Amino acid sequence: MDRKNINYFIYLFSVAISIATLMFFYELTRTTFFPTIKTWNSHILTIIFSTGIAVAAVWLVIKEYEKNNRQLFEDINEQQQLRKELHSTLENIESLRNMGELLQSCIKPEEAYDVFKQTASLFMPRDSGALYAFSSSRNILEPVSVWGNPPPEVSIITPDDCWALRRGKNHLFDGKNGNVRCSHIGLPHDSSMHLCLPMMALGETIGMLYVKLDPSGYSEENYSALKTNQSLITSISEQMGLAISNLKLKETLRNLSIRDPLTGLFNRRFMEEFLEREQIRAERNMQSFGIIMFDIDHFKNFNDTFGHDAGDTLLRELGVCLMNNIRGSDVGCRYGGEEFTIIMPDTDLDTVRKRAELLRERVSHMNVQYEGQSLGHVTLSLGVAGFPHHGPKIQAVLKAADAALYKAKSEGRDRVCVFEVENIVD
Repeated sequence: MDRKNINYFIYLFSVAISIATLMFFYELTRTTFFPTIKTWNSHILTIIFSTGIAVAAVWLVIKEYEKNNRQLFEDINEQQQLRKELHSTLENIESLRNMGELLQSCIKPEEAYDVFKQTASLFMPRDSGALYAFSSSRNILEPVSVWGNPPPEVSIITPDDCWALRRGKNHLFDGKNGNVRCSHIGLPHDSSMHLCLPMMALGETIGMLYVKLDPSGYSEENYSALKTNQSLITSISEQMGLAISNLKLKETLRNLSIRDPLTGLFNRRFMEEFLEREQIRAERNMQSFGIIMFDIDHFKNFNDTFGHDAGDTLLRELGVCLMNNIRGSDVGCRYGGEEFTIIMPDTDLDTVRKRAELLRERVSHMNVQYEGQSLGHVTLSLGVAGFPHHGPKIQAVLKAADAALYKAKSEGRDRVCVFEVENIVD
C-alpha cells in the first residue's frame, strides 16, 4: 500500500471513530436518562468533549505515522546511497585490477604511461593532471603523461618545486586551509585545488603525480569529492610507482644483457638476434640491408704507447662518434675487441658504401684526449657487404663483410672495400 492510500485509510478511520463516538453517547443519553431540557446542554458538552478526544487521538496517530514514514524514506534513501557507493567502489576496484594487469603486461615505461593516461581519464574525468618521472640524473622531473580537457600547463620541474617531494607525503593545496602552494602550480590567481603525491617504490622516490581539480576552481561539492577520492588517487600512484620501478629495472637488466658497457653500443648477442629478425623481414618484404664491419687500425699500438685505459677511452669515443653518425633505424654493435659492426636495414649496397666512407672520414677527424694528451690520428678499415646480394643467409653476409674488411687492411688500411666474390676466405 502506497502513502496516498494509507493517508486515505487514516482519514476514513478518523471519521469512523468520530461517528462511533457520537452514536455511543447518543444511545447512552437516550436509554439511561430521561432527556430533559436541563440535561441537553450537559449531553452536548459531553459529546463535543468526547469527539475532541477522538480527533486528538486520530491526529496523534497521523503524526506518529508521518514521523515513521519520514524515517522510513530517509532509511531507504540512505540505503540507496550506500548501494550506489558500494557499486562505485566495486567498479573502482575492478578498474584498478584491470590497470594492474595492463601494467604487468607492459614491456617499456612508455607503455605504462599510456595505461596511466587512460586510467586517469576514467577515474578522474573532471580533473586534469600530469605524471612526472625523474630523469637519469635525478636532478629534474619530466612530465611523461598528461591528461585532462584542457590538460594543465606542465614543464620540467626540480624536486624543490614540489612540497610533496620535499616532505615525502601527499600535499593538498586548497587555498583556504593555509596550505602552501607548490611553485610548479600555475599562476598565483588560480583558485583550483591541487594535489601532489610522491611516487614511491622500494623506499625510493621515482616521480610525482599531480592532480588539478578544474575548471571552475573549488566548491564545497568538489572539495568533498577530492577528499573522498584521495585514497583512490593514492592507490593509482602506488601502482604506477611499482610498475615504473619494475619496468626500469627490467630495462636496466636487459641493457646489461644486450649493451656493451664500455661503448654503450649493442653487443654481439643482440647483433645476432637482430640479424635473424632482419633477414626474415627483408625476405618477406623483398628488401635488402647492408652490413659494415670495421676495426681501428693499429689499435695495439695505442695500448702499447698510452696504456689500456687510453685504449678504453678511444673505444668509448669511437662508440659516441658511431652513434652520432648513423641513422635512427641503423644498429651499431661492438663485435668484439676493437671490431665493430653496423647494420643498415632497407638500404642498397651503394648507399651502405657511401655511409662507410662518411664514417671513415668523420673518425679521421677525431681528436681523442687522454689525461690531457692527444692519442694521435685515428683511422679505420671498413668492409661492406649486403643481403641478399652477397648471400642468402646471415652467416654468409657476415663472412663476406669480414673478408672485405681484411682486404681493406691488406691494401693499406684507412679505406673502404666492398666484398667481391673472389675475396671469400675459407
